[in-house]
Amino acid sequence: IGFAVISGSFIYKVPQIIKILKAGSTQGIQVSSIYFESLVFVHTLSYSRHLNLDLSVYGENIIILVQQVVILVLIYHYDPNVSLIEKIVFVAFFFSYSTWLIMDTAVPENVWPMIPSSCLLFNILSRIPLIYSNFTSKSTGVLSFITFLLAWGGAVARLATVLIESDDPLYKAQFLMSTFLNTMIMLQFGLYWNSDKNQSKTSEVELKNVKKDKKKSQ
Repeated sequence: IGFAVISGSFIYKVPQIIKILKAGSTQGIQVSSIYFESLVFVHTLSYSRHLNLDLSVYGENIIILVQQVVILVLIYHYDPNVSLIEKIVFVAFFFSYSTWLIMDTAVPENVWPMIPSSCLLFNILSRIPLIYSNFTSKSTGVLSFITFLLAWGGAVARLATVLIESDDPLYKAQFLMSTFLNTMIMLQFGLYWNSDKNQSKTSEVELKNVKKDKKKSQ
């Protein structure tokens, strides 16, 4: 199961990246969610290495982090609300913090128990803004259904391996929370599916009208 999850992770965020590029927009994607989600992957990766777990238990985090960086670059490109200062501060913090944790040479032993517990908080902070945004807009925006389907399936599969291979309750709890929150978003895709289709059709009509107006003005 572990290596199957790792194999699936190679295409995990690819549908989301493609959808952003096609739309030329990151509507519905909260940059704060990407920040916290990235921290979850870093924490899971570093804590798993600290526990000397087998690569099959956490390997997907390495691959997904690379895809997270691509999505973050796209958000920085398309979202004018993200200031240059915010970009510089987060990139500098994330790089130095990730290196400090993953290298595991200067992290005090009494700090490590806080890492999995913080993942619980970061999981909530990464998903709640998305869930709330979907709820208020009654739409999932440019969120990719395939990406979140893979996220949900991966969370369930990873939960199964963690429950079997780890005895750490905090480590297990973060995957339980991840599965629950991903299930909530999958339910929203079902609830707002027709709404998203109607919005897409409206956008296409508006684009055609704009093109017609341009031709008339010429």
